[in-house]
Amino acid sequence: MNLEWGCLARPDKVSEKVGRALGDAGCRFIDLGLESVDEEVLKAIRKDMTLEDTEKAIAILKKNKV
Repeated sequence: MNLEWGCLARPDKVSEKVGRALGDAGCRFIDLGLESVDEEVLKAIRKDMTLEDTEKAIAILKKNKV
């Protein structure tokens, strides 16, 4: 059908497999749930993710043209 679409995701849930599947399925934009880029804030609000998770997710998504 050649549709472009988008979705929402938590950065800590984006893996190589997920990124590849999203790219192959035509996903072209994704809203990542970035609560903060400050590690202390993430700990304080108990988000159970790190800045490294966010950086990794962005790299994976870029690589797969999402």
